Amino acid sequence: MRLFILLCWKLGLRHRAAWDVSPSSYDRERQTILITTKNKKSRTIPVTPDIATLIEAASLYAGDPNESCVSLLRRGSTGKPMSHRTMHAAWVRLCKKAGIEGLTPHDLRRTVANSVMNVTHDLRAVQSYLGHDSLASTMHYIAPFTEEKLRDLQTLLKFHSEVKQ
Repeated sequence: MRLFILLCWKLGLRHRAAWDVSPSSYDRERQTILITTKNKKSRTIPVTPDIATLIEAASLYAGDPNESCVSLLRRGSTGKPMSHRTMHAAWVRLCKKAGIEGLTPHDLRRTVANSVMNVTHDLRAVQSYLGHDSLASTMHYIAPFTEEKLRDLQTLLKFHSEVKQ
């Protein structure tokens, strides 16, 4: 789950794009991943060192270089692959364990959008970071969260950083 959360949170990926990151989509030399957006466009994104470490660890378990790195990491720790559905169930369990209801992986993407906006004060920077073609799409992400939703996000991110994998 750590890799999945980092991909959604630090890179602002949609949950499907995060799931689709595989050893074959990773360029070790350039420290980038190649993703396909929901509009079927290719996009190259630099990864952070912690994400690179997890992708490289997943690569050690790759029989199929196109298998999800999230699934490969689970296979490495449990011997069993993980499906997209199983990953979703793990997300729900993690939120429940942290005492959070109604939080989705897409909320991490919204968090990153708002963080980029707060730092840069530039809507085009947010648009570029999220890979949107349209500023109208980006505007949907730049909305204030309720105090309760922000506290839920803080709790999940704090909880996750404290959990040892």
